[in-house]
This record gives sequence, C-alpha cells and structure tokens, in this order.
Amino acid sequence: SNQGILVSAQICMVHGMAEGARLMLILADISQSTSDSDLTFLVPIVSGVVWNVFVRAGAFDRFVAVITRGRRTPTRCSLLLQQAKYCMGYPRFMAVGAVVLARWCSRNPLIPEGRENMALAVLILFLCEIGEDLVSFSLER
Repeated sequence: SNQGILVSAQICMVHGMAEGARLMLILADISQSTSDSDLTFLVPIVSGVVWNVFVRAGAFDRFVAVITRGRRTPTRCSLLLQQAKYCMGYPRFMAVGAVVLARWCSRNPLIPEGRENMALAVLILFLCEIGEDLVSFSLER
C-alpha cells in the first residue's frame, strides 16, 4: 500500500542518517586528535558493530520481550528496520567517495597530509559494515 511505502522509506532514511551521523562523529573525533598513532576511534566502531549484530540477530527483541514478560514484542516496523540495515549502511560512504573523487580530479592527494587515521577509519568502517552484514545474514539462517 502507499502507506507501507511511506513507512518503509522513513525507516530506511532514519537508519541511513544514524549511520551517517556515526561516521561523522568518528571522523570529527579523529580530526580533533593531536596524535597520529591514536587508535581510540576503534572503540566506537567495534561497539557499533557488536550492537548492530546484537540487534539484527533479534537478540535485543528477545531480551526486551523477556524483561517485559511478553508485553513488548517485535513490531512490523522493527522487523523492517532489521531488513533495512542491510542496504542503508552503505550510502554514508558515497559522500566520502565524492570527496575522494573531487580530490583526485583536482590532482590533489587523495588523503590529506596528516589525516591517514581518517582514511583508516573510513576503510575500517566500510569493512566492518560488510562483516556486519555477513555475520547478520549468517545468524538469520
């Protein structure tokens, strides 16, 4: 129905915005860091992966159902959100890709000097997103 499409689009957009905000917060933290060897950005990345796998596998919904003694069960929206997470984690990398492409077209270095940690964080986030999808998919089966 038309209402189902509207709800689906809103759920996907909310998840996409949340993932984009998480990426920007990690990159903002790295840009404020004074040390090049500071790898503290790995903490939110790893905790985000663990949390997303926990939620996607349905463990969070089961946990809440047990705690509330069955009064709160998964809704259609929460099930749709679990499915939307497969495709909506990737659009956040399009903006980063556009910046890299613009730097390449203007013949600038792809990674600004002294910002290697930012590139490393983006690469790790991308690989974690793929790993998260693979783990979640295997747990669903």
